[in-house]
Amino acid sequence: MSLCISDFYIISQRFAFVNTFLKFFSIFFVLQKRCDILYKNP
Repeated sequence: MSLCISDFYIISQRFAFVNTFLKFFSIFFVLQKRCDILYKNP
């Protein structure tokens, strides 16, 4: 099983997209938790 440079580039690009999406989602999740805590304990 040999990977071309282009295949590796496409895979790395996809993983980068997934990585940024996960980062954004985790930041959004943390902010949502913080908002819940603020609203529950004013």
